[in-house]
Amino acid sequence: MKKIILSEKVENSKEKYDAVISNIEIVNELHDHFFIDDDIHYDSLCSYFVDVMDEVVSFEGFKAFLFKTRNKAHIKDYVVSGLKKMNLNQYLTIFEKYLSMITIYEGKDIYELEGNVDTSFHQLDEEYRQLGSKELEYTNADFLLNHPDTIFLDKKQRLNY
Repeated sequence: MKKIILSEKVENSKEKYDAVISNIEIVNELHDHFFIDDDIHYDSLCSYFVDVMDEVVSFEGFKAFLFKTRNKAHIKDYVVSGLKKMNLNQYLTIFEKYLSMITIYEGKDIYELEGNVDTSFHQLDEEYRQLGSKELEYTNADFLLNHPDTIFLDKKQRLNY
């Protein structure tokens, strides 16, 4: 059975967001060791991509998210699923507006679009930024920390898991 693996250091951490950081580091570590998404707990990936979306959109906007993720369907699916699982409905509503805006780019080579994106993302970026990231960050951390499939392992245990 797949587990959400977090560092043992975050189990009793005073900083909740450490759980999200640990998840990111461990997902990256697994990818570095040639694990594919099917080998990683689905909810771990949902958390991972919700955080990626939040980081990019908060600082650079939805247009940057479109280009950085190259409009990949699986990333969008992880974000939607993660926001639903975490009951972050306000963020989900804005993300769904983003998804409806980018339907014009479906099936197109994203590299050819760079510099030719006519849709204005400014209003959507503002709506998102008004929500702020704190609620999303804390909810994401709670999602990981309280998930029934979460285990806490040190680095040596992770390598042997």
